[in-house]
Amino acid sequence: MSDPKSKALPDLISMYLIMLVIYCLDVFFLKSDLTVLGDNFYSRFLCFTVLFMTVLFKKEHLKSFGINSKKEKIKSALIFGTVFSAVPILIVSAVEFFIFKSTDPDNIHVTFAPPSLSYVQTEGYLTPAFCITVYILTSLFAACFKEMFFRGFLLHKLEKLTVFKSANAFQALLYTTFIIPKLIRNFVMNYYSKEIISIAAFVIVFYLIHEFITGLKWGMLAKVSGATYISIVDNFLYVFLANSLHIVAHQSKWMFMIHMLSAQLISFALVAIYCKKASGSKTEIIETEKKEAAEKKETSAKKAEPIIENKKEIITEKNESDELKSEVFDKHTEISPNQFKEIIKESSVKAEKSHNGELSEAEIDSYLKDFGKPKAHYNPPKKPAKAKPSEKGSENFDVDDFLKGFSKN
Repeated sequence: MSDPKSKALPDLISMYLIMLVIYCLDVFFLKSDLTVLGDNFYSRFLCFTVLFMTVLFKKEHLKSFGINSKKEKIKSALIFGTVFSAVPILIVSAVEFFIFKSTDPDNIHVTFAPPSLSYVQTEGYLTPAFCITVYILTSLFAACFKEMFFRGFLLHKLEKLTVFKSANAFQALLYTTFIIPKLIRNFVMNYYSKEIISIAAFVIVFYLIHEFITGLKWGMLAKVSGATYISIVDNFLYVFLANSLHIVAHQSKWMFMIHMLSAQLISFALVAIYCKKASGSKTEIIETEKKEAAEKKETSAKKAEPIIENKKEIITEKNESDELKSEVFDKHTEISPNQFKEIIKESSVKAEKSHNGELSEAEIDSYLKDFGKPKAHYNPPKKPAKAKPSEKGSENFDVDDFLKGFSKN
């Protein structure tokens, strides 16, 4: 019989390759990320459809995709996801502001402009509100797909094959490969400026490291929280804020990459601290649950002890009563015949021998000897003695007179 685990990894790889092919078709041919959508929405939609079909036909549980129905997880996801994404970006932006304030204050120009706003100038019928709304929806949809597939489906399945650290690193590696098709297209199609082409190696290394770190971080969040909600919020806000918040007017590409990598490293440190504390609290909860279970067992055992003690007391009382019944000879100098019969009946029942309690004097003597008690302790009833012919009557008996009377009759 074939091992189901041996088929699990090929199934995961085949699913990953299907997603990668769909993504490449969008990157190289549809190019939805170069439109007002701001992201490869078409590929995300098709890949999400594949996930839905997997749930429908393979009957996968929603927990396999990091979906949980607990409202508490959604509330905590909004809080922690916002902290892990917004706080690092604000810290890096503040540092960048003070650096340019001291070096090049004229270049400071704080703006909040998503990339989709650039299509307002090229497409006259598009409004800023429409472009921002579309970019928010597509970014949120992309975050849901990435987290449900990589940190939900892949990580959940890989954890069944190996330990979490290996599973998390493997899914982060697969997630990193999704940036490669876009890098290849941008360099081949000359979408990058000459400045970026001159530092192409730096750009490639940056994106690979950046994507791998983010994959690890979001995998840790999904593991500790038990759902993908925190990683979805963090993914969406990080991408949206990093591409929308600008401190300087003319920011070079390498400065932008340093900005994003610094923010992601700070976020990774915060997540590591959070995961450590959360795992520690989980172990404490498990230990307390074990202690409570042990205490419940002890209390139930203590409740059962009186019952056992009562049983023991009943048994000991029976034994004591038996001993008392057998020790009646010591406590009483005289025993009535009925009492003695009851003792004999009960002792015969113990010996599994039936007896009605009626004994002769010889049997009484042997019975008392078996008990090791003196015969004097038993005072049997005195039976009325049969009348013996008196010696006087025998002396006065006349045979002749008796015979005379017999002859008359």
